[in-house]
Amino acid sequence: MQQRRTPAFLLSLMLLLTVGWLVPGAATAQTDHGERDVIRIDNSNRVRGETKFVRGTVNAAVIDGRKGSRTLYAVQTDSALVRIKTNRQLPDGATFAGWVTTGQTSRVMSAQVTATAAAPVSSVGHTAYVAMPNGVGTYPTNSEIASYVDTALDHWAADLPTGISSFTRSGAITSYNSTQITAANCGNAISSPNAVWAEAAAAFPGVDFASGTNHLVVLLPQSCEGGLEYGAGSPGSANGGGKVLTFASTKYLNTLIHTLGHNLGFGHGNLYNNLTMSEDDACDVYSVMGLDLFKTNLTSLDTGHRVLLGYDGTGEVQTFPSSTVGSTTVTLTARGEASGLRGLRLVEPGTNKEFFVDYRGATGRDAGSLYAPGTDSVCQKRFAPGLSLTAAGAKGGETALFAAPGGQAFIGVGQSISSPSQQITVSLNSMSGATASVTVNYTPLANFSAAPKPTIVGTVAKGNTVTASAAGWSPTPEGQTYQWLIYGTPAYTETGELATGPSFTILDSDVGQELSVRVTSTKSGYIPTTTTSNPVVIAGPAVIASAPKPTVTGYPRVAEVLTANPGTYPVGADVGIEWQQSVGTGWELVGYGNTLTLTPALLGKTLRVRVVATMSGFTSTEAFSANVGPILEPFKQLTVGSPYFTGRLKTYRYLTAYPGTWTTSTTFKYQWNADGVPIYKATGKRLYLRKAQRGKMITVTVTGSKSGYKTATATSPARGPVLR
Repeated sequence: MQQRRTPAFLLSLMLLLTVGWLVPGAATAQTDHGERDVIRIDNSNRVRGETKFVRGTVNAAVIDGRKGSRTLYAVQTDSALVRIKTNRQLPDGATFAGWVTTGQTSRVMSAQVTATAAAPVSSVGHTAYVAMPNGVGTYPTNSEIASYVDTALDHWAADLPTGISSFTRSGAITSYNSTQITAANCGNAISSPNAVWAEAAAAFPGVDFASGTNHLVVLLPQSCEGGLEYGAGSPGSANGGGKVLTFASTKYLNTLIHTLGHNLGFGHGNLYNNLTMSEDDACDVYSVMGLDLFKTNLTSLDTGHRVLLGYDGTGEVQTFPSSTVGSTTVTLTARGEASGLRGLRLVEPGTNKEFFVDYRGATGRDAGSLYAPGTDSVCQKRFAPGLSLTAAGAKGGETALFAAPGGQAFIGVGQSISSPSQQITVSLNSMSGATASVTVNYTPLANFSAAPKPTIVGTVAKGNTVTASAAGWSPTPEGQTYQWLIYGTPAYTETGELATGPSFTILDSDVGQELSVRVTSTKSGYIPTTTTSNPVVIAGPAVIASAPKPTVTGYPRVAEVLTANPGTYPVGADVGIEWQQSVGTGWELVGYGNTLTLTPALLGKTLRVRVVATMSGFTSTEAFSANVGPILEPFKQLTVGSPYFTGRLKTYRYLTAYPGTWTTSTTFKYQWNADGVPIYKATGKRLYLRKAQRGKMITVTVTGSKSGYKTATATSPARGPVLR
């Protein structure tokens, strides 16, 4: 049977969604300021290998380029910068504590990430510190660079007066000597910005770039241009600072503005993809937070981004609450203007989802922007002047632009666009320069009185066809659509199409994964409602035959190392080892891998080993060791003596061993050696020299032991050779 394959562009999309970033305090309007955001990560059932515990501060960097964006994560510990990989979104500057696999880039297995939520937006001053590494190429003049940076700072100061009272550059451009960047490797600098930022920050002693409103701007000469990478920015929050890295060229002015936007808490402006019910990363190409970075002029920041982070000012945005009924016509000022009603916030009845409306008239701050219908080289769309509808994106601080009828994302005069549930419809009646007449129509729909989760009918195992059962809705839906999911992401048929039918055939490659089905029910006059079944692990044809009881060796004392023996499993099985400690009536994960170093935190704890075995085509098994513990205080260290022996080194004579001076009451064992090889049964204090020892060098190894102490050994100096 052929393996199901995901189209390449969707794989890229999934990757982007996987490594996205979270803006601390992104839901400012809905959150009590000062609370702490806690992210818990647990990949314990999916990640194997040697592990270590890491504690430190998260360093996050959003890398933007021609082929999309990606986020790099690292944890700054007391002694090192540890690169990590995770499928969770982590805020820059957060505290990280957890277990990771060892390697060049460590995979996070279990961790707790904590960050302080952002404070409410207030008008504060921001300061940019500009640094350039020496000896890596030719820069423009300092005055040209200053003008370039100041233009980028002025963009945000002018566009966000409610949150930024000023955005100034601190003094002269600072040059510094770099060990991270050379003329030969400067094109790769943006791919590893954290190390560059750490070094550049040292050029400004006493300046805090981790908190407050200070921004570190590191510029490279355009000769370092790496091709696909444009710039990097650390994700921040409203009223926050951060770090950016890009090129000292007016070609990259919009890139610098974009990456500074990441510092301020803004995620990407995305384009909603109706096919996958997901978002095409940064494909709102007329957003300053999109990826079409080289157009002549960037537009003013959209209403959605402003509201999400609390930058909307008094009189700038009108809110239509969910209780709104009927039609309302308003005069909307173009988003690019400096005053007037420039945005609408629409709260949908029943769902309380928020939608945002902007009129883009190509005036004011939007003048000169490249408005034109057609296609774009990055995201394959261009947007004409008109009205736009966006919603909050799937990730913190992001927005998602909805496609209008005909595939364009801006509607023109006489056109309308609706929310997915059709409860809200926005129409553009007319537009003239900086103003437009807009009608908002609320048609509240009823909720289904019963919307049960679907169930999966049939045996969820490889090779079988299962069916979604979506009965029990009230009233009866007029239509139902389906999307099968693997680990919560869209599944595909054997031919590479989305699995959207009522039935699903399970392939060999699906074994061991979690299957669920998402059903959307529709009925005239009712809100389209989506429910998802509980996930079911897809079984293979049989259980792995062998599940031996694991064993543990080693001393159960602090500072000692325990070793797990999982037992023997069939060839091809993936065997994962977890260490657990007893907590109350349950067990808690403390480590992975064959060995566990007993830390002081484990003193008095009882441990066990859990072994999980998986194998393609088989159902996984688990087994547990006997309990070990409680863990005792660490061994004391013996005072180790210097062994020696006396006697004539001649055959048929006796040698006598002496241990030297050890801790009082130490018990000794002896092993005599000839040329470093133990002599058979020569384990007494005295040795009788025989013919077999002629011509050889003699030593004696003394092993000392005492209750509560770590056993130790010492070997005497060699004497010889033994004479006839």
